Amino acid sequence: MKRRGWTKDNPTYLREWCGIWVEDLDALVYKFKRERNEYRVLPTDESWNRILAVDYGWHDKTAFAVVAYNDHLPVSYIEYSRGESELIPSQIAEMLQKLIKQYEPHKIVADTGGLGKSITEEMRIRYGIPIHAAEKKDKQTWISLLNGAFIDGNLKVNEKLEDLKHQYLSLVKNEKGEEDQLMPNDLCDAVLYAWRESRAHNFTELPVYKTKEDKL
Repeated sequence: MKRRGWTKDNPTYLREWCGIWVEDLDALVYKFKRERNEYRVLPTDESWNRILAVDYGWHDKTAFAVVAYNDHLPVSYIEYSRGESELIPSQIAEMLQKLIKQYEPHKIVADTGGLGKSITEEMRIRYGIPIHAAEKKDKQTWISLLNGAFIDGNLKVNEKLEDLKHQYLSLVKNEKGEEDQLMPNDLCDAVLYAWRESRAHNFTELPVYKTKEDKL
């Protein structure tokens, strides 16, 4: 507390050391708010494009995420998020195959840094899963853009994804204003990879017709 200049009322101190729930969006990396950014079900009268992303890990978990977007809406929806520790490549492939069957993504991306490159190549060659390298440059900039989508209500999280929401509501900044490396961020990273590939920001609003004659 002395080193960081905290008082006993500091929200991060209360949350991380005293175990008291308190929301402090300025101390958090992500600007997710339950009342603004949760949803129950996707609108059923729309067709959806989906991005499937994977962030490889071992002790830190291999994380999977699915983000859906529509060509005519500005909102992206996080449909799926899950992480598991100590998955071997065959288990990762099995999980990806299940998600592909369920969500039919039009693109799959993965973190190909380090050992991720060899795992990705195995997914492609042995299992026939067409994975592309996830965009990782300028991470802080893209986190800022994603936060803008949260603030504008243009990024929604399925209300059932409690583990992801917990990371959003607990991942704090370090003294440099970046992610605290001692805290888990695997689910957040997988979503970020998927969201970067979504094109909701390029949506084209459909015209509104008052009558059938107007449409004609």
